[in-house]
Amino acid sequence: MICEAIRNHNAARRGVSLIEVIMVIIVLAAAALSTSVMFDPEWSPRRNVTAVTNDVANALVTARNTAITSQTTVRVQRQRVDDIETLTITEDPGPFRSGKVWVIELGGDATLSGASADVEFRSTGTADRSLQWKIDQSNSSGRVNVAPASGQVTRTLP
Repeated sequence: MICEAIRNHNAARRGVSLIEVIMVIIVLAAAALSTSVMFDPEWSPRRNVTAVTNDVANALVTARNTAITSQTTVRVQRQRVDDIETLTITEDPGPFRSGKVWVIELGGDATLSGASADVEFRSTGTADRSLQWKIDQSNSSGRVNVAPASGQVTRTLP
C-alpha cells in the first residue's frame, strides 16, 4: 500500500521545481561569465591599465593635497628605472614639517608617456604646468591630466 502511494506520487510529478530552475540559471550564468572573460584577450591589459591609471592619478592628488596642507611645494617626477615605471614625490621642507621623499613603483607591463616628465604643486594647489600622461599596454590606454590653473587631476580610464 505504501509502495503504491509512493509510485503514484512519483508518476504524478512531471515538472521541475523552482529551485531546480534557479540552480540551472545560476550554473549557466557562471559559465557565460567565465567564457566571456576567457575569450576577451584585452581583459588583462585593460585591467592593468586601469589599475596603473588610478595609481598615477591618486599619487598626483595626494601630492597636491600634501602641498596644500603642508604649505610647501611638492614635485612629482616620472622615471623608468630597470624597466619599472616609478613616480618620485618630493616634498620640500615647510612651516609644518620637514621634507620627505616617496618612491612609488607602478609595476606591470604598462608604459607611462607624456610631454612633461614632472609637475610641481604649490601651496595654493596650483600646478607649475599642464600635464598629460598616457598609460599604455597592448591596445588599452588611460590618461591622467593636470590643469595648471587649478591643479585639478582628472583621469580617463580604458
